[in-house]
Amino acid sequence: MSRDWQYLEDVLLPMDNGNYSRLKSLTGQEFSLETSDRNRTVKVKFHHVQSDPYAPGSQVEIKMDLPFAIGLIQSEKHMRPDKYNIHYFEDDRQNQFFNRFYYNAVRQEAAEDFLLREFWDGLDEVYRRRNSGRAPCPRGDKFIYQGDITVARPSCHILPRSAVQICWSPTNGRALYAGTSDTTTTDVGRDYVSIFMKVKLPGHGRRIDARGALRTFYDEVLHVVETRLYVAKGKELLKHINANVNQEWLRTEIKKQGLVCFVADGSILPRKKGNSEEPLSPVDGTGEKDVVLFASPPTMRRTFELPCSLDGQTGTGKGDNVVGMGVPEGLTLIAGGGFHGKSTLLLAIQNGVYNYHPMDGRYCCVTRADCVKIRAEDRRPVTSVDISLFIRNLPTVGDGRGAADTTCFTTQDASGSTSQAANIMESVELGSTLLLMDEDTCATNLLIRDKFMSELIPSGNEPITTLYECVDYFLNFKAHNETAEDISFIMVVGGSGQYFNLAHTVVVMNRYRAEDATAHAKSIIERARTEAPYLLQPKDSRPPVWPSIVPFDRCFYRSESFKAFTGPQHRPVKSKGNYYKEKYGKKNSAASEEEGDVQSGMRIGNNGMTSVTFNRTDEIIDVRYIEQLCEEGQLNGISSCVAMLLDEGNKVEAHVNGKRDGDNYHFTPAGEFIYPRSLTLSRTRHSKYSETVQCCEYLTRVAQMYVHTPSNYGSGRGFVSLFRTFELGAAINRYRRLCVKK
Repeated sequence: MSRDWQYLEDVLLPMDNGNYSRLKSLTGQEFSLETSDRNRTVKVKFHHVQSDPYAPGSQVEIKMDLPFAIGLIQSEKHMRPDKYNIHYFEDDRQNQFFNRFYYNAVRQEAAEDFLLREFWDGLDEVYRRRNSGRAPCPRGDKFIYQGDITVARPSCHILPRSAVQICWSPTNGRALYAGTSDTTTTDVGRDYVSIFMKVKLPGHGRRIDARGALRTFYDEVLHVVETRLYVAKGKELLKHINANVNQEWLRTEIKKQGLVCFVADGSILPRKKGNSEEPLSPVDGTGEKDVVLFASPPTMRRTFELPCSLDGQTGTGKGDNVVGMGVPEGLTLIAGGGFHGKSTLLLAIQNGVYNYHPMDGRYCCVTRADCVKIRAEDRRPVTSVDISLFIRNLPTVGDGRGAADTTCFTTQDASGSTSQAANIMESVELGSTLLLMDEDTCATNLLIRDKFMSELIPSGNEPITTLYECVDYFLNFKAHNETAEDISFIMVVGGSGQYFNLAHTVVVMNRYRAEDATAHAKSIIERARTEAPYLLQPKDSRPPVWPSIVPFDRCFYRSESFKAFTGPQHRPVKSKGNYYKEKYGKKNSAASEEEGDVQSGMRIGNNGMTSVTFNRTDEIIDVRYIEQLCEEGQLNGISSCVAMLLDEGNKVEAHVNGKRDGDNYHFTPAGEFIYPRSLTLSRTRHSKYSETVQCCEYLTRVAQMYVHTPSNYGSGRGFVSLFRTFELGAAINRYRRLCVKK
C-alpha cells in the first residue's frame, strides 16, 4: 500500500556517513516516527538544519496527536453557569474574562504549560537513565537534561509560550486561534500538539551519523512523548488548568473590589535559595527548623469563592474558598525589622502579575496586571522624559548655560534619584496604576528629606522634590481618564516613618507574620503633632507642576534611533575576525580593514537574562534591573520586537495608525489570537511611544510569538514567552541610541 509520508529512518539511513551538508535537504520536510501504537501519529518537521555538527542545534517541530486528556480544556462542566454565566457574546467587553474565547484561551495556556513541564520531566528521566553511573547535574532536587535536545525551560509561572502549542482544526468548529502549521500539510482536519525544540544532529567529524540521530529521536524524543505526554493524567492536568483559571479570575475580582493585590493564607513566600524559584521547605537541608506560612491580619482578611476546584474533579458544581490578605488601593507601607520578611512579601506581590504554578507555594498570590516595580538604577540612559514633577531648576555654570530642561530630560548617565524619577514617569506613561518600591533599592533623597537637611539646604538650592511631597498628586490623579482608577503605591520601609502621615494602610512584618498596624502608625503621628512637631517632615512650598506631565506626547522615531545601523551612511557591522582584532589586537597603523570583510546585516539577540545585544557592536540594552522579567523567553521576545522595529518600524507605525478609532486605539478583540484580550488606549492618556510598544506586543501575539525579521537573531521558533508591555517599554527606554521626541 502506498503512503504519502516517509519514516525518518527511510531518509536518514541512506545518508549515513555521507557529507554533513546533505542534511540540508531535510529543511522544510516532514517525516513520521514509528510509534508503539499504530493509532498514534508522531511526526518531525525540520524548519532549519545546522550547517555542521558543532553548530547550534537544528530547529525541529514535533507534531503529535492531541492526547485525550487535553479535551478537558474545553470542558465547562465544573463551572457554575448559574453564578458566572460564561456564555457571553464575543463582543461583551464588560465580562471579558468569562467570554467563551478568552476563558478557553486561559485554559489552553495552562494545558500547554503542563505539557511543557511534562516534557521537561521526561528529559530529566532520560538523562538519569543515560548517566546513572555518573555524577548528576542538579536542578534543585532534580536534574538538568544535558543531551542533544534544547527546549524552552519553564519558570515557576504559567505563561503563554511558543514551545508547546495546541493546534485545533478549523474544520471542527473548536478553533481558539490559528495553529502554527501550514494549511497545506496533512494535518488539516486533525487536532494536534506542536513541540518546538533544537536538536543537535550528531556526526563523525564532518560526516553524518544517521544512527546517532535516530537514537536521539527514538530513544529520547519519542520515548518522552509516549511515556509522559500520551499517558493520561487527567486529574493533574485539570488541577493545573483550574489553578490558572482561578488566579486569572481572582485578578479581575480584586480589581472590582478596590484591591491592588491579594496574598493567600497558607502561602510559602520565602524561596529555598536566592537563585532558586523553589519554595523553602523544612527538609531542604538548609538547617531551617520551621517554615512560617503566611497568615493574613484579621482586619485585612478577605474571602473569595473561586470558580474552579483543585481537587481534579469535574462536574462537582463548586469551587474552593480562598482566604487571604487583601491590600486596598492607596498608599500601603510594609514595615518591620530587618530580616522579618518585608522584601520577601514584596517579591511575592511583584511577581503576582503572573499566575503561579500550583506547587510553587504562592498559589493565589495575585497582583493587578499593570503593577510595576520601581527602583533606582544608576548610569541608565534616559531619553526625553518629563521628570519635572520630581526634579527642576537644575544648577547652571557661571555664564548661565548648562541647565537641562527636566520637562524633556535626556542623559546617558542618570543618577539614582534621576533614574528612579524616570522609571516612575515611564511606568505611568505606559499605563501602570500600581507602583512598588523597596527602600533598599531606592534613592533616599528622592523618598524623603528631613527638617535638618531642609535647613542646611534651602528649597531654593535643592532641585529634587521628594516623593513624600508629591505622592498625593499620584494618589488623586486619574491614571486613565475613562476610568476611576488612581495610582497606588506599595512601599517597603524600615528606616523612616515619615510616610505614616500619608499612608492609608500600614502592614508590619513581625517574625514573618503580617500585622495590621495602621491605627498604631496613625496614633504615632498624632502624638508627634502635639509632643514633637519638629520630627515631622515639612512639605515643600513649591506646588508640583502636575499639569505639565499630562498628556504624554513622547513619540518614537525609528529612523533616528537606528540610523547607526541603517541607511547609506550606516556604521558597518564588522566581521567577527575584524571586530575582535580591533577590540583586543595590537594597534597597527598599517593594518586596514578590507572592504570585502564588512558584513552589512545586523543581528539582534540577547545574552541570557542580562541584556539585548546588537551583534558585533558594543551596543547593548541592559535589562538586569527590570525586575519583573521572570524567564529568558520573555527577553527573547523583547529582542525580537527590537529587531522588528529596526526592520519593519514603518509597518508598525502604519499598524498603529490603522487601529485608531476616534480618540481611542483598539487592539486584539477577544477570541482572535493567542491569549486574547481587548485593549483600548485613550489618545488623551497614552503617548505615541506607548502606542508603539502596545502594538509590538500585539503583533507578537498575532505572530504566535515568532516574529521573524532579518535582524532577529534570537533562539528561534519555540523559545519565546509572552512578555508584558511594561517590560518591553522599559527595555526600549534603556536603548542608548533611542530617539524619542515631543
